Amino acid sequence: MDIPEVTAYFIGRDSTNFLIVSILGFSHDFSFLPPDFADYLSDDGKKKIQIDQYKINSLKVRQYVIETPIAVNYKLFCLTSINTLQLDFILGKESNEETVHSVESSIGSLKYVNGNPRTE
Repeated sequence: MDIPEVTAYFIGRDSTNFLIVSILGFSHDFSFLPPDFADYLSDDGKKKIQIDQYKINSLKVRQYVIETPIAVNYKLFCLTSINTLQLDFILGKESNEETVHSVESSIGSLKYVNGNPRTE
């Protein structure tokens, strides 16, 4: 598996919520993720992990939701025609329901736009 190149990160006002955007190499499917990737994420076997795969606006996504005693990480791998994006939404356990809904809404509205940048 390629090592992700962090290209952007965002920190919430209270410094307990984060978004990390990384780029991985190109892949036309999720075969670059080893079959035991969830086991790797739960290195101590105590983390609760949910795995899902779906499409959002024709963008193929594999999502791992990792719950620890102090945080929840929505780890998404998104396949594009150029590369694979990794998005990590990390929320402190004390995050309120509104924050969780905002993250889930953001994930649901992902869209990959392939084309020339607009110049105005």
